Amino acid sequence: MELKQESEEEGSVDHEVLRSTSSRAKEECQVPLHQVRVKEEKGQKEDDEGEEDSNDHSESEDGDGQDLKNEGLTKKTKSFRCKECNKVFGRADRLKVHISTVHLKEKKFECDECDKTFGHLSHIKLHVSTVHLKERNFKCNDCDKMFGRAAHLKAHVSTVHLKERKFKCDECDKAFGEAGNLKKHVSTVHLKEKNFKCDECGKTFGRADYLKQHISLVHLKERKFKCGECDKTFGQAGDLKTHVSTVHLKKRKFECYECDVTFGQAGNLKQHVSTVHMKEKNFKCDECGKTFGRSGTLKSHVERTSHLKIHVSNVHLKKKNFKTSNAMYVTRRWGKQFI
Repeated sequence: MELKQESEEEGSVDHEVLRSTSSRAKEECQVPLHQVRVKEEKGQKEDDEGEEDSNDHSESEDGDGQDLKNEGLTKKTKSFRCKECNKVFGRADRLKVHISTVHLKEKKFECDECDKTFGHLSHIKLHVSTVHLKERNFKCNDCDKMFGRAAHLKAHVSTVHLKERKFKCDECDKAFGEAGNLKKHVSTVHLKEKNFKCDECGKTFGRADYLKQHISLVHLKERKFKCGECDKTFGQAGDLKTHVSTVHLKKRKFECYECDVTFGQAGNLKQHVSTVHMKEKNFKCDECGKTFGRSGTLKSHVERTSHLKIHVSNVHLKKKNFKTSNAMYVTRRWGKQFI
């Protein structure tokens, strides 16, 4: 009987050991993998205190390196920081290019078509493909408009279709979809900067596209937009649109609050109020001193009279005409008359 009890007690102990080991295994399975590996390494070091530590050390390094690779990391990460703006780069050559192009403003790559220069080879390639070759590989899914750059397509979708205006002006609360447009707005509208000068007439503009538009319309007399109703041509798409709306569709959206007369353009309404109701006459004839409310009326006045010939002769040809009539001595010089 005693032997039987001892064997039963030994059997019960074995069951308890099995339960404890199985529960411990379940707990270890729930622990993250990298923690389990650490525990195993600690256990090996405790069990193998008499063995050499060199093998264990090398094996742990290999294991840690493999874990870091699996996580997309490297054990020894180098960072190269720019002293000017504190921007960090992973490679020394990237930092070098950043300093030369951003801070030193070096532009080594020149376009053979328009002499524009760039700091990166990729930038000049993109410039040639989009500006000169007119490549448009990015299509908008909403309106089928094509773009040469993915960034331009993204900006188009954000501003045109999603109506996002993230960049707000601190001066007038006007909002823009792109940071570049806000910068142009501040420099031209609030700072009144005009850094683009026309070589033909010396007129200055706040933006390069305004200068380009001026040269196209005023000096080259380009009229690319033709009306389908009357064959009249215009230099800008907006002018053609306004023409069709006001002349052919007879739309009159702008109404005068003084006399209820309607106009197709806001500028015409403003001119009407200033000349008809406020009696303003800001356009003066240099020949006779007569004033007019509109520049067109002044122009017609000059053309109807002999003022135009006198103006061309005195101002542009710089001639002096002397006329005598009895005792009267008349001198015309620089568009002014002395008796």
